[in-house]
Formats: sequence, structure tokens, C-alpha cells
Amino acid sequence: MTFFGVFITMKKILRLTESELIGLVKRVLKEQQEMTFQQYMDQLLANPVEFLNKLNSDEQFKNLYIKSYGPQQPGNPNWKVLEDTKTKHMVSNGVTITGQIKDDKTNEVLKNYEISTLDELMKLDQFVSDLEAKGRSIFDVGYVGLLDEVKNGKEVAQCLNIARGTNSFK
Repeated sequence: MTFFGVFITMKKILRLTESELIGLVKRVLKEQQEMTFQQYMDQLLANPVEFLNKLNSDEQFKNLYIKSYGPQQPGNPNWKVLEDTKTKHMVSNGVTITGQIKDDKTNEVLKNYEISTLDELMKLDQFVSDLEAKGRSIFDVGYVGLLDEVKNGKEVAQCLNIARGTNSFK
């Protein structure tokens, strides 16, 4: 039986068999491959064309991407991540988004907004998070527009649709 020494910064030596070392390496590689859905969306926003090309040419990447989205059912928290990705792409490409945040029970308008920068979008997200943390049930009435209308919007829409298994993003 062959043993391998693994040096840790504390200068301790762990003795592992070859099979234990192989298992450890495989687990680390698997964890590195399985990204969160948000990490995929960050890659998509960084380079939509390259991301779509990878989805179309690398079946393993595509399967991990779809798996990271999770179940195709109402209440999937990654639905908000999809919508946020669409909004970020639109704002990054010069689209101004207007809308209202309303109380779900009373229909009271809690905030009117007009967003034209990612910083303004982050502030609106914080406003919504603060309301939700206080137990407020809210909904957003806004119009983002069509992805087709902005640079690389078609590619972003295709990538979002692949995750959901639909053609709802345009």
C-alpha cells in the first residue's frame, strides 16, 4: 500500500492511501465544477456570447448549468436570479427601468422608481430586502423591456431560456 504525505500550513503530515488521495482529488474537482446558479449568471453577464457558445458546445457544462437552476416549479428562488440577471443586463446596456414597489395586501405604493444604473438597482434591491425583513409582503410592478432590444440580448435570453427549459425570455 502506497502512502502519500500531504503538507498542511501547520506543518503536519497526513498519511493517505492512494485511493483516499484519488477520492479527495475527485471530490475537489467535482465541487469546483458545480457552481451556484448565481455564479453562472455572473459568467453570463460578463460575456453572453461566449457563455452561449459554451452551452451549445459543452454538454457537461450545459447539464450542470440546468441542474444548478433547480426544479422547474413555482417558488424556485432562482427565478428571481433570472429576473435580476435580465434587469442587470438591460440597465448595463443603457435601458432605464421604471416601476413601483407595492404592498401585496393593501396595494399601497411604497416606492416609485426609475433605474438607470447598477448602483440604483442595488439600492432598490436593498430597499426591497429591508421591507421583506420587516415582514412586508410586496410586489414589483415594473417594465424592463425586451432583451432583444439591447446588445447581446438575444444571447442572454437564449441562456435564460435554457435554464428554465422554456422560451419565456425574449
